[in-house]
Amino acid sequence: MIPAIYQLDELHNFIYMKAMTSSDPATGDFTIMLIHNPYMQLDHQTSNGIRSPSTTTSASPTASSMTASFYTITYHRVVHLIDINPDSSYVTGVIVQETLPMMYLIVYLARSPNHGDFIQIFRFTSSLETDQTDRFVDYDLGDNDVFIGRNYTACLSTKDYPGLMPNHIYFTDDDECSLQAFKGTPRDIGVYNYEDDTLSEVVSPQPWLKWPPPFWITPSFKDFPNTYRQ
Repeated sequence: MIPAIYQLDELHNFIYMKAMTSSDPATGDFTIMLIHNPYMQLDHQTSNGIRSPSTTTSASPTASSMTASFYTITYHRVVHLIDINPDSSYVTGVIVQETLPMMYLIVYLARSPNHGDFIQIFRFTSSLETDQTDRFVDYDLGDNDVFIGRNYTACLSTKDYPGLMPNHIYFTDDDECSLQAFKGTPRDIGVYNYEDDTLSEVVSPQPWLKWPPPFWITPSFKDFPNTYRQ
């Protein structure tokens, strides 16, 4: 394979895969975790500017966070817990052993807001044939929904967010190969109905940009005036 040559201002398109925070940045006390190439390494930095060396854990391009802890999943479907200390040192541990053979598929890791169970979401853009159907569990999201894409994977309760549709998956286009090779193509953004296996658009017509790739954001209303909150 011949190495590709890129200008310095182009490298960020290929190196940085995903970033997430441990908590609302408006609090002033948070940690940022970054998944980056060349080997899906993890780096983190605290809000006070303390940065750690890369961890040796390689992740599939997905992770989730809860307080000062991050959860990552590898291509072997091993789930790691990374605890961040105040001095930016960290402790890693395996909390879920290998669950599937190594497959280069898009997988997301989330935690249920109801009981804290881990949810693994596999995304296929073509048919899947496997003789290990006993390893897949038909999981109903119930009153919850999931947001997947270039952002961290969020599982939310529609009881807390009544504007969302229960038992749905909100998704954006985050296939690494197509994002890098086809910047000029439209991006896949929509809503998947888990109950009847149908897709729908978020809005129509779709006004999305083709680049940079889309991602979901969680707005913070902490510092908004009361008039805006209402």
